[in-house]
Amino acid sequence: MTPFDIRVLGPAEVTAQAGALGAILADCVADGASLNFLWPYGEEDGRRFYAEKIARQAAAGETIVLGAWLDGELTGTAQLGIGQPPNQQHRADVKKVLVHRRGRGRGMGAALMAALETLARAHGRSLLCLDTAQGTGGDRLYRHLGWTMFGVVPKFARDPDGTLRDCCFYYKELAP
Repeated sequence: MTPFDIRVLGPAEVTAQAGALGAILADCVADGASLNFLWPYGEEDGRRFYAEKIARQAAAGETIVLGAWLDGELTGTAQLGIGQPPNQQHRADVKKVLVHRRGRGRGMGAALMAALETLARAHGRSLLCLDTAQGTGGDRLYRHLGWTMFGVVPKFARDPDGTLRDCCFYYKELAP
């Protein structure tokens, strides 16, 4: 049994928890994670991202948001992008798998990934895709969990400090 609880956040709960979710995102960006955001990036920026963009995507049925609690505090989150075109209804995108530094090293990232796989199957998805900066904790996690890397694009995205980073692309086929 893990010391944390993972569950789906509906659109209203994403909005209600936007401050805590934004704090997790801001912590990961502050730690140098390449997550589409550049420094300076604070908790208020993260709150707006979740309250305005992610809550809207959740309400539209395009994105499923998970929250992970450690000792009663929201400490991790992940997203499953299921809003795919008609010819890609068999797949989903894994997005923003984030664990605050205070909760790392306890298996929360792996547990979030397992929960995303369960959700994907429940939504009829048999293929998951994601991308991550090469050589990061996420890169190591996905390899450890049996994902298949199918390519690296050089200088694909910037780290929060503006440095261009190579990005790895992964997929995982899900058994029914």
